Amino acid sequence: MELKLHKMVNMIKYFSRAIAANNRRVKMKTILFFSALVWLLKMNSYSRSVAQYTEEKTVKTNGINTYCKIIGEGEPVIVIHGGPGMAHNYLLPKFSKLADNHKVIFYDQRACGKTNGEEFPEEISLDNMVKDLEALRLSLGIEKMNLIGQSWGGLIAMNYAVKYPEKLKSLILLESAPASSLYEIVFTNNIMELRSEDERKELEEISKAEEYKNGNPKAVVDYYHSYFKPYFYDRSFLKELDLSYFDYELIRKSNIADPILMEYMTNFDIYNELNVITVPTLIIHGKQDVIPYWSIERIHKSIPSSEFILLDECGHFAYLEKNKEYFDYIEKFLRAL
Repeated sequence: MELKLHKMVNMIKYFSRAIAANNRRVKMKTILFFSALVWLLKMNSYSRSVAQYTEEKTVKTNGINTYCKIIGEGEPVIVIHGGPGMAHNYLLPKFSKLADNHKVIFYDQRACGKTNGEEFPEEISLDNMVKDLEALRLSLGIEKMNLIGQSWGGLIAMNYAVKYPEKLKSLILLESAPASSLYEIVFTNNIMELRSEDERKELEEISKAEEYKNGNPKAVVDYYHSYFKPYFYDRSFLKELDLSYFDYELIRKSNIADPILMEYMTNFDIYNELNVITVPTLIIHGKQDVIPYWSIERIHKSIPSSEFILLDECGHFAYLEKNKEYFDYIEKFLRAL
């Protein structure tokens, strides 16, 4: 009896060890399976991201070579960056979300980023930038454009829409500049009121440094990161404004183009011309933007077929501060066309 009991105990121990070993194998297989699944999902996401960046090219437009970055496939959407003097890069990667359903075409404006034109300062004008955009449309073979303008890009977009209304399919104005220089004083005062004394001193110190005067990219980026603080309602989002693409060449071009274009900003008014725009138009603006929202509401009232979205607790870079709402509104608008 004792011998049988001993054998039974040994058998139980044997099967227990076998079951435990099997469980370990099952657990290991499960871990490996899910690890592989996570890896595949990441690779798929990475592949989609890489696949979105379909093309970079230079297009001959109105006597200059315009740099373009084209992301995604589908209905074309042309995006005009802000400035003046910036380049398209600061809109990425956030704006690449639009490439999930569209072919998104970014380009650098005349004498900005990787586009030339700074060698002909007498030809740097908003009027020529509008002509550049029309030449780009023709070069890309787009019959009618879905056009997006952000900040200063909104002003270019409005001028284009007034001059070539028949070439548009839709218009989107995002944190746009006003349609008149009348609001320049309000804009400047808003910035000054929102900038602390310490921030004013910081800007002054940076601007006096030799590195900044010599166009050192790090010094210039430091300056702009300080300068843009009042542009945010929630300043924690400032760190998401990527200006790391600034280099000596971009800064050199900007120093040529900025003073010329800023002169235009002191004396213009196109509100009374906006009524020629009849295509579906979406306007998004931050309620706490340094550009007064009521100046943008006036754009909405001047464009018959426009929709105005005012985002509360949001400054000038709404695509950073209200990212989901922002792109949901844009996607909904584009889907309805």
